[in-house]
Amino acid sequence: MKKDKIILILIFLFALFLRLYKLGSIPHTFHEDEVLSGYVGRYIIQNGCDLYGNKWPLWYFNKFGDYYIIGPIYFSGLATYLFGINEFATRFPHAFFGALAIFPLFYFTLEIFKNKKIALLSSLFLAIAPWHVVLSRSTTEGIIGATLFLTSLVFLLKSKENYSLKKLSISFLLSLSTYWIYHPFRIYAPLTFLAFLIIFLKKIKKNKKYFLWLTVFALLFLALTFYIGQTPWGKGRFMQTSIFGIISGVKIRLLELIADEGQNNILMARIFHNKIVGYGRELIKQYLSYFSPVFLLFNGLEKSRYYIPEQGMIYFSFFLLIIYSLTEIKNLISRYKKPVLFFLFVFFLSPFPASLTFIESPNPHRSLFLIIFLIILSAFGLYQIKKITFFKIKVFY
Repeated sequence: MKKDKIILILIFLFALFLRLYKLGSIPHTFHEDEVLSGYVGRYIIQNGCDLYGNKWPLWYFNKFGDYYIIGPIYFSGLATYLFGINEFATRFPHAFFGALAIFPLFYFTLEIFKNKKIALLSSLFLAIAPWHVVLSRSTTEGIIGATLFLTSLVFLLKSKENYSLKKLSISFLLSLSTYWIYHPFRIYAPLTFLAFLIIFLKKIKKNKKYFLWLTVFALLFLALTFYIGQTPWGKGRFMQTSIFGIISGVKIRLLELIADEGQNNILMARIFHNKIVGYGRELIKQYLSYFSPVFLLFNGLEKSRYYIPEQGMIYFSFFLLIIYSLTEIKNLISRYKKPVLFFLFVFFLSPFPASLTFIESPNPHRSLFLIIFLIILSAFGLYQIKKITFFKIKVFY
């Protein structure tokens, strides 16, 4: 076995240990969502229906108008047959998928940079990243979704090398599976496939069959996301937390500003205080909050049940490495070209679904996929540091 694969397996075992050690007792509080996930999952598997008599629910479990996606519930239910009815069993699938993310992260980074050292550093950094470790231990659906979707991206990137319809189909199925895991991936999937189509269009067009199927898959994702968005269960949670709801206060602020303009300034009110401006400002505000040092380094976990005293989402050292790597963006694009453009697109897309919400925002769970790209930038930054010189003397070797 090659040295890099041995190292990768050791990193996985280390990540698994950090996520499974005393999993049944830490976090100390067994949250109501965790109770629901384990209890309802086992109930459905044991009885063939949910608590309301719905046979093998496919999309959701309705908790008094709060529609829980059903996939993670089934995972937790199945785990209770392996480990018994307890906290460890309910949390196990999420912790295990969290550790598994080590592998697709390695291969995704390798596809982007073609450098095994950067890929191994990315996997190691994810293994110890507070953001990912804490949420992996807390029965969060996004952890499972992130691993599946990242694996999908690996197959998507690999499929273009020899126009492999098999790998493209696997990517499609993995992305499709995330529709049953967590809401943001219903936005990631269609936009990512469309971006991939556009960015690599020149190469993809050379194979008409591959181009056709990629287009079909992208359109299928768009149609499915649109359909789900029109259903009560698909938009239920979004409407409760959305920036477009009354609770965000945007509508009230707009009405106040319009009233302040007076009856003789209707044109001015329409220009400066319309819905596009009002909701656009709120969207930009929420989006930028996910890149704020305050969120990343200090209070990102503070507003949630995942809070750890004196610990931010990422380490200070990671943040400094990210800043350094961003200074290399121009060189990155010129050297690695389209793969890096695709990487940057998904990177900046990752907090977008979360920025559409207002309640408990900025939210570490809704923006979880962002950690993948911050970790990769951290690893790239550390790798690049070895090139720093001081009076023509290398600082690192």
